Amino acid sequence: MQAFRLPAAMDAVRIDPATVERQAIRAGRPGGQHQNNTSSAIRARWTSADGKVYAVVVRDNRSQHQNRRLALERLAALAAAEKAEADAAREGETWALHGQLQRGEPRRIFEGRWFKELK
Repeated sequence: MQAFRLPAAMDAVRIDPATVERQAIRAGRPGGQHQNNTSSAIRARWTSADGKVYAVVVRDNRSQHQNRRLALERLAALAAAEKAEADAAREGETWALHGQLQRGEPRRIFEGRWFKELK
């Protein structure tokens, strides 16, 4: 399991809560009887419009409602981070192609200090 802090998304991805598949699961970690007997953890899965699937499991709080809210926030942050990464990669590809431009044949050629046109 990897733990990391997600940066605040500048272009937040809007996720309709109705499109998110949510499943309440038991937290399954040390924390006493409450953790072991209630389904307070949330597994959330969302498919974006372009077909990418994002999934998170949130078991930070004892409250299922708080975990649901956190799951939506984390799904949005994951989607925004991937979108930002794709935008940066696309920008890098565009910049790399800039050096491959081929300039066309010159239509008019000028010469000298007074810019006399050559025929």
